[in-house]
Amino acid sequence: SPAGRQAYYMTPADGSVLAFAGIWSTWGSGAGQRLTFSVLTTAAVGELAEVHDRMPLLLPPEFWSSWLASAADPTELLAAPSPEWLAGLEIRPVGPAVGDVRNDGPQLTARVPLARAAGVAEPTLF
Repeated sequence: SPAGRQAYYMTPADGSVLAFAGIWSTWGSGAGQRLTFSVLTTAAVGELAEVHDRMPLLLPPEFWSSWLASAADPTELLAAPSPEWLAGLEIRPVGPAVGDVRNDGPQLTARVPLARAAGVAEPTLF
């Protein structure tokens, strides 16, 4: 991660899967066709607000089929998850190696001492 930032790893504490809301589109045709996507963000809530002012729009499992079917009320789908669901997330500080795409492996998600106490100002969520 860039100098002066603390990276964090976010995962469900129960080991389940975490899903983000996203949109996608295809551009072009034939061999030049590209699939593009974006992860939707929203104002951070709960413990995530201590990490950053924005967060990915997290989708609790009960929203997955509605999100994919696009049949549900968008207002409901774009709402922040409940505080109870958010309480089931683990948000832990990780080392700066997570910010370099050349690095890989489970060691990247290992908890490290919180650097913010040593004067690091801006956190980054990975």
